[in-house]
Amino acid sequence: MLNFDLADTVAGQDIFKLGMLQSARENVITVLEVRFGRVPSELIDVVKGLVDPSQLKALLKQAALVKSIDEFVVALHQPRS
Repeated sequence: MLNFDLADTVAGQDIFKLGMLQSARENVITVLEVRFGRVPSELIDVVKGLVDPSQLKALLKQAALVKSIDEFVVALHQPRS
């Protein structure tokens, strides 16, 4: 029987990172849905395509603060510094 911790492997770490990204994406979408109701599928697709954890964290904050979906879209497309 093999005795190892998946978290100590490269594959395990990759799976963990993918799970964290997926959760971050879902959190952004959920906040938008709670605040504004239906979120356009095009916007959901864009959020689901994001891969930068720090960008997703910033967008989660924006999703909680913006006054409209349109304002969120503007924040989404602003260049990051």
